[in-house]
Amino acid sequence: MNTALSTQAILPPLQKQSIVDIFMASTRLYAKHGWPLTRPLVLPMLYQLFGIYGSIAGSYYLLDYFEARILAGDTQAFTLLWVTVLPWTLFTVGVFCMGFWQYIVYFASLNINCAELVQEKTPDFKAAYKAIEAKTWPYVLILKLLILVQIAWFFVFFGSFALALYVKTPPINVIICLTGMGVSMVLALAGVILSVYFSMSFQVLAFEEVPLNPITTAQKSFSYIWKNFWRTVLLLLIMLALTAFIAPTLFTVIARPLYLLYPVDVFHQWFVGMVIEGMQPSLDFSVDVPLGPFSKTIHLGRFFTEQVPSLAAMCSDSLVGLLITALMLPWGTMAYTLLYGDLRCRLETPEPTPNTAV
Repeated sequence: MNTALSTQAILPPLQKQSIVDIFMASTRLYAKHGWPLTRPLVLPMLYQLFGIYGSIAGSYYLLDYFEARILAGDTQAFTLLWVTVLPWTLFTVGVFCMGFWQYIVYFASLNINCAELVQEKTPDFKAAYKAIEAKTWPYVLILKLLILVQIAWFFVFFGSFALALYVKTPPINVIICLTGMGVSMVLALAGVILSVYFSMSFQVLAFEEVPLNPITTAQKSFSYIWKNFWRTVLLLLIMLALTAFIAPTLFTVIARPLYLLYPVDVFHQWFVGMVIEGMQPSLDFSVDVPLGPFSKTIHLGRFFTEQVPSLAAMCSDSLVGLLITALMLPWGTMAYTLLYGDLRCRLETPEPTPNTAV
């Protein structure tokens, strides 16, 4: 097919490079082409934000409005509640899913665009997007495999905890809980290691036309990283630290004293206040909080109402951090695209053996 041919023709340079060289080259290219690579991600991110905030806010206001009509004796209000809330929820969830799917397709297709930039070609975002969409089914299965590897520990941990609560017989419940914790820790560590070995799956999907399924793609990724595990970990940690921690933290530290986050804080004060107001019936009770040798009685409803400004600031910082990390995806993609060329070159070009001939 035409898509396959175009995908095969576009490859990053298959040459051996050090991690420092890969990082510096990706940084230069990102500094030069950062916005063109980031621009396709903006609309999918806005779709996801609308889906999350629109679903919660819209449902809250509709429920609040129809609750007042039901209490006032309106016999049609309950029917109208379902007629409006259910379609709105389905619409906003659909918008979120559309944005999320577009983002994860760009997550893979940007590898092709990065390779085009390395070759000093003009990136064709639509063609790259369609090339990955043509592999939708194997891509979805690959994503499921990667997610399963990363969250298997979660099910074991909470499953053992729930089983221990159900058994209730000491010391059997304690043994079940401790065993579950130990197994989940082993699975979490194994998940991290396997995630590194499978991290080249997106590049395999973007650049290769092997029979694609989760197993062959994972095997291909594993073969590239097998003898380069710590080099891959080093690059992964560098990019993760820069895009997920350092850049968001620096932006927040600089932006908050300059009141650049003030509009986001105002929005979240309204949003968090609305959520807490809706939860007031569930929070209408007091708890005793131990403070050393003393205890303090706290009414949860009033406590969370007083904490709205600080909770709003936390939500703003988290949202801005997630947005910065998500929109800086092309930097990491550029680095991993160059790493793919390096690893593929190392795998396909074996080390020369000493010539023992006379």
